[in-house]
Amino acid sequence: MGVSMHSQPAYAKKMLQMGARGYVTKNSSKEEMIKAILEVNHGNKYICDEIKNIISEQLLDEKEDSPNINALTEREMQIINFIKEGLSSKEIATSLNISLKTVEVHRHNILKKLKLKNSASLVNFINTNATYI
Repeated sequence: MGVSMHSQPAYAKKMLQMGARGYVTKNSSKEEMIKAILEVNHGNKYICDEIKNIISEQLLDEKEDSPNINALTEREMQIINFIKEGLSSKEIATSLNISLKTVEVHRHNILKKLKLKNSASLVNFINTNATYI
């Protein structure tokens, strides 16, 4: 078990990867340190509440910043599926009987909603999330 002055989850992860069974920080209470020792003594792993709270906050922040595919309209999903098939904007416009400008506006809105920078990142997003699209 390790006691550390570092409250970054990366330190806890590294220590656990190196074989430690528990991790507490110097900010941990006496009661929590005793609890950690008892848990490790019983063969369990233990990570202090401070580290758990930091990890939880990071996960929630990531969730808020992550692209939300549910924010896309039905038409935007159609556009994505055409992009997935390798069609150009001109080919998409012809297939949907809409103007090229309209397709470009949809593509722009898709990038904005998914918090992506360009078409290459959109293609990467599509390939990574193919099961959801």
